[in-house]
Amino acid sequence: MIKSLKNIFKTTAVQRIQNNKLLKGVIILLLVLITSAALFPSPQRANNPLPAELQEIDKSIKEARNKTDPFVRERFIQQEARKLKLTSDEYKKLYALRKQESELLPDAPDSWVEKVKWFYLDLSRGQRFKVIGIWGMRIIQGFSSLAILLGVGRFLLETPRREKEAKYQAWQVIHTAHGQKVSGARIAALEDLQEQGESLAGLTLEEGANLKSINLRDADLGGADLRGADLRGADLRGADLIDTDLSVAKLRGANLSNAKLMYTKLIDADLSVANLIDADLSVAQLSRAQLVSADLRGANLSFANFSDANLSNSNLRGANLSFANFSDANLSFAQLIRANLRGTDLRGADLKGANLIRANLSGANLRGTNFDKADICKAIFDGAIGFTEDQQQDLEQRGAFFKMPIEPPLSS
Repeated sequence: MIKSLKNIFKTTAVQRIQNNKLLKGVIILLLVLITSAALFPSPQRANNPLPAELQEIDKSIKEARNKTDPFVRERFIQQEARKLKLTSDEYKKLYALRKQESELLPDAPDSWVEKVKWFYLDLSRGQRFKVIGIWGMRIIQGFSSLAILLGVGRFLLETPRREKEAKYQAWQVIHTAHGQKVSGARIAALEDLQEQGESLAGLTLEEGANLKSINLRDADLGGADLRGADLRGADLRGADLIDTDLSVAKLRGANLSNAKLMYTKLIDADLSVANLIDADLSVAQLSRAQLVSADLRGANLSFANFSDANLSNSNLRGANLSFANFSDANLSFAQLIRANLRGTDLRGADLKGANLIRANLSGANLRGTNFDKADICKAIFDGAIGFTEDQQQDLEQRGAFFKMPIEPPLSS
């Protein structure tokens, strides 16, 4: 025990406490309280007080117990028995019962001086040994509590260092795995860093790194180089991917809802069946990207480049595609209900079978756009360019507006 305490007092944590006056004062106060409780414990009393008729007998027995001379004690017992109208045998039986209860001691006085007198003058030799035993146990318990307290303090003081070491080790795993396309340890390390709130901005991995099904929700990956990375089924909800290079990346089935993808390079990337609900893809580069059956509801695609991209069967309901480049893109059978296509470049785009009900194509460039079997009921083509008068008549007959109506169809 003493050796353990010496080791504790030599620790860095204790040395920090000694250098910190405020913390040192708190520890000293705790020590005083613990020691006081150990040395001068409150006398133990029964939970329920004795009945009134037994209180006088109990008081008499306590006085008899304080008589250290056997002759004096016997004479006192006989006198008290007569006084209490008890036989000597009855009194002695009650005295024996009280004596068997070793926890009962004469009440300790309040003042320190009186406590010393009480210990040396009022207690018998056996009682003094008993009190010393109780005090010893209390002191040991007090020091045990102090050891626990110091251990907890040391743990708390060293928490930042342990967290720093854990982050360092995680980065070591990531750097060591560089060049290995398959590394479960790297995936775990990246997830651990994300959980600890560590920024992954600027992360650079070898082309084609396997990060399949990784969980990097709300991660900071701004400016990262993840070209060709396998992120199929990855959880990237709310992630910051601004200016990240994800060219040729495999993101099939990935969850990118609410992700920040502004200025992100997704050239030739596979985003088929991906969840891009409410994602911000403004000014992103998605030429030749695959977005077959992708969910882009409410997404911001303004000024993005989707030239030659495949968005067939994708859901773009209510999405903002204003001033985006969809030249030669495949939007066949896409859902574009109430979508904002104002000023969009749709030259050579395939909108066969697309649903454009109440979509806004004001000022769009529609040169060579295919609207075969598309539903354009109440779609707005005000100021759109790139079509012939015959094509305009055909679109009007199918329910399109070429002048902004008094009550815009986009308003609910």
